[in-house]
Amino acid sequence: MGPAVALPVFGALARLPQPLAVRVWSGLLAAAFAALVIASLLLVRTRRVTALAAALVLGIASGTATSAIALGQVALISAAGIACALLAYERRAPVAAVLATLVAGLQPNLALALVGRMRDRFAVLCAALGALAFAALTLAAGGGLHGFALYLQRLAQHAGAERFATIQYTPAALAWSFGAAEPLASAVGTTCGLAAVVAAVTVTVRARLDARDGALLARQTGIDVINDFRSADVKAGGQGAPLMPLYHAALARKSGLAEPLVVVNIGGIGNVTYIEGDTVLA
Repeated sequence: MGPAVALPVFGALARLPQPLAVRVWSGLLAAAFAALVIASLLLVRTRRVTALAAALVLGIASGTATSAIALGQVALISAAGIACALLAYERRAPVAAVLATLVAGLQPNLALALVGRMRDRFAVLCAALGALAFAALTLAAGGGLHGFALYLQRLAQHAGAERFATIQYTPAALAWSFGAAEPLASAVGTTCGLAAVVAAVTVTVRARLDARDGALLARQTGIDVINDFRSADVKAGGQGAPLMPLYHAALARKSGLAEPLVVVNIGGIGNVTYIEGDTVLA
């Protein structure tokens, strides 16, 4: 039971000869799978061939991907839209972000995952524009408000018919398959759903800029960020305070102290700086 916004696409496919329609749809699913893998790898900032191969193997072997391909489900295209939307939010690409959000809406229940990324105004604005475009296209393709109400009614009927179908992989379906009565299985599903909503809202509200997270700062501010000097200095064989010698030298010269001199910094880690002319040793 997809939204009416997908009707023009499915209508165009329906007008094609069946073998050609199968090839076109299979090509769309393959492209969506490739976009999902590539966008996911770009989000974790890796271009290693081994990572790409592992992601392809994992994706092909996963039950969700294989069922989506085997059954021709639009969920795979929606998942690709989600991954591309996350990447576009991060890279501040407004057009791509709006379009990817719109594509993610082909499976509205999956697109809800984007709520957890609504931490900055850019993402919120792009998601809102994508949602508005989705609503406008849904009303246009579905026959206005009456068609939209009819879709919601049929969606509720569809959900009721498949509520306890194991293929859904929902907590309610799993509880029912283990022998729980329908009221208990429904309660399990409702409780898990509410818990997921509360967790998503909590994480989103509490998401704040962390001065130690250079990648997050760079995304939020749009400027280059250099951070975590201590860890990088220790890995390079230093003492974990790479800026301290420069500070000591500047302070000594501004104060007019006679050289050579030694400055001792006593903190969590002791640092010694030797200063003589242009020579600064730590």
